[in-house]
Amino acid sequence: MGGIAAAFPEVNRNTFQKLEDLSAKQFMLVFIAPIIFAEGYGMKSQQFFDNITRILLHAFLGTAISTLVVAISLHWLPTPPVQLSMAECLAFGAMISSTDPVTTLAIFKEQRLAENGRGHLYYSVLGESILNDAVAITLFGSFVNLVKSGEAVDGQVALRILLEFCGCFLASTLIGVAGGLATALLLKTARLGAGACEGEHFYFNVPELGVTLVMAYVPFLAAEACDFSGIVAIMFAGITTRHYAHFNLTQVTRQIFLPTVELIASLCETYVFILLGLGVFLMRRAYSWPLIGWTLLACLVGRALNVYPLALLTNKLSSGPIMSVKEMHMVWMAGLRGVIAFICALGFPKQEDHQDYLLCTTVIMVGLSLVVLGWPTAGVLRCLQLDSSVPAQEPRLPRVSWSTMPGSASVRGVSQRLKKLLMTNDAVAEEEINLFEEANGGTGAAPAVPPGPAPSTAMGCMGLGSFDAGRSAARWSAPGVLGTVPTERMSRLSARRTSMPCRSSRMLCDM
Repeated sequence: MGGIAAAFPEVNRNTFQKLEDLSAKQFMLVFIAPIIFAEGYGMKSQQFFDNITRILLHAFLGTAISTLVVAISLHWLPTPPVQLSMAECLAFGAMISSTDPVTTLAIFKEQRLAENGRGHLYYSVLGESILNDAVAITLFGSFVNLVKSGEAVDGQVALRILLEFCGCFLASTLIGVAGGLATALLLKTARLGAGACEGEHFYFNVPELGVTLVMAYVPFLAAEACDFSGIVAIMFAGITTRHYAHFNLTQVTRQIFLPTVELIASLCETYVFILLGLGVFLMRRAYSWPLIGWTLLACLVGRALNVYPLALLTNKLSSGPIMSVKEMHMVWMAGLRGVIAFICALGFPKQEDHQDYLLCTTVIMVGLSLVVLGWPTAGVLRCLQLDSSVPAQEPRLPRVSWSTMPGSASVRGVSQRLKKLLMTNDAVAEEEINLFEEANGGTGAAPAVPPGPAPSTAMGCMGLGSFDAGRSAARWSAPGVLGTVPTERMSRLSARRTSMPCRSSRMLCDM
């Protein structure tokens, strides 16, 4: 579109410039929020916490390392005709350190990496990208304030920024978690889907869907009103809403809510990429090829210093799966630059003509990431698929296990009490059944079914009334990721499952 428009001099470029200027003011509220909420809501909490050590190291410490490498490189290396201050270099480094591994994750899904025994690789890259966006945007906001104030960067200023970042991140996290818990409590008490209709679970429930979407925005608005990070708030609101409020929704709303949010996020990303493509031809030309070259080299070096040392450290300390060297190559190539970097570039402070140079550099970086870095990712993945041998277990230091750390039992107890407070009994039972089925692949080692009428079976997370007792007993006792479930606990689940379905499930069986 940009090339066609540039070929005709009759096209008014000021129109596109106004479009980008207006979009820069609306991106945080209108475009980034749905993208981040969809990422948080789509994250499966169990796999997230199974790889939490690696995710946190790469998202926090790794992003800081990448930011510093880019900032120091651009500050001391020649980048004519523009010379950036240290504060501008730090802001640009935080902005360009935001990863968007859409291409990598698409390849992972196509190759069914999680199902083929490399789920730790998939969820590590996914979890890092989610937290990395929040960390990079928060750091970018802090450094932008430093650029606007014109302060010199010294030890005292760095310590103040670090404390502000920690306080802002913690407060935003609490606001997001509180928003997710409030959504769960509202859905439980209001019972928007509990009517007198027999087919209540099988119709599009507009009030329930609308209230849930509106409640998703409340933490973002509250955090922004308090001068905290709305991005961090809405990310943790998405994670908490999925954990506590998902099974309070009716069946149809539960099935369509995440695709609806992902559709909104996809439309926002598409609009951003349209602006990016238009900008290549129609925005003010301010290309500094030394700046682009040094930025590309600094991003690759910073990503390498992020991935390899921290991955080796995690292999020694974490109780999770060991990441091989080939998998480290994959994670290094997964550090693509995407829409978040471009959105932040549009909001960069206008210091002389520095914004134009940094915006053009970001456009080139995002384009190269999308076009070039996807091919090495596919090549390394083919090597991983061909070499299916399990890496040798190296001697480890005393390992960190989040499930055995002091206070972990208290955290689990608090989570269970919150579930009882915020979720209905049916929702708790459905969640436990759903988690058990996911952990065991949805089936267990069931004995042969005797001839006769086919029993009603469970469909996903819906309990559908009567089902064969022998088959269910075999499924409940099938050892899997969760191990063998105690008989008395499964008898309670079976009793719940038998009594849970009521009208809607019987109606589905009839259909």
